[in-house]
Formats: sequence, C-alpha cells, structure tokens
Amino acid sequence: MDWDEFVVEEKKYMSTDDVPDVGEVVTVTECGREEMANRKAEQDPRAPAYVTKLVLHFAEKTPGFVCNRTQTRALQRIVAPSPDTDALIGRQIILRRVPLPQAYNGHSHTVEIVAVPSSLPAAPPPSAPTAAPVPR
Repeated sequence: MDWDEFVVEEKKYMSTDDVPDVGEVVTVTECGREEMANRKAEQDPRAPAYVTKLVLHFAEKTPGFVCNRTQTRALQRIVAPSPDTDALIGRQIILRRVPLPQAYNGHSHTVEIVAVPSSLPAAPPPSAPTAAPVPR
C-alpha cells in the first residue's frame, strides 16, 4: 500500500501551505461566490448556518482562494471605484503568508494566514491591449 493514497488528495480551496514564505504573485482568472458552513453557528444558534464567501481562482494555482471579510475589503480597495468583483479578473495580486498572534483561554500561540495587500502597482485593465514583446 502506498502512503500517497492517504495523503495526496485534490484540494478545493487553498491553505497557507499553498503559499510560499516569500509570497507569490498570482493572476485572477475567476471570481465567484460560494455558500459555506458558518463556524460561528456551532457556538451561536442565532448565527446563520451558511455564509456567502468570495472565492478567487488563479492562473497559477488550482485550488480556489476563500476570502474572509478583511481580504475581501483589501481586494475591493485595489479595484475601487468599481463596484463589481469582475474588475479583479486579469489583475495580479500578491498572496503572502504571515504569522498572526492568537490568544485563547489564557494561552497564546501563532497561526499563519494568507494576507492580501490593500494596494498594488497600477495595472492595465484586462480589456486594454498590451504591447507585444520586442524581439532581440
């Protein structure tokens, strides 16, 4: 029996393990929304059972990237004043793995999250023609 049968599986969503320590530039190919189980509903019966999350797909990576509220707001600032998430398609963004200190029940530890910067160098909109490379 091969260990890979138990360890390797196709992932639907990215985790911090999918982002290198130094960060990575990725190109958005698709923006969508998905209904996901709400973890807060386990502790609070008034919380909705499902929440809608923004999910991005990239040319360079297979699993989708589920955005939390902070990441969604950072991405919104990148394409402002556009009210449409499709304004992200064709844009390059930087995914970076960063440590985040946590405190729970009197104990502190650090978890890693994927951060999205709130500003990037200006990029042409996806519909703008780009110059062909000059042969050398």
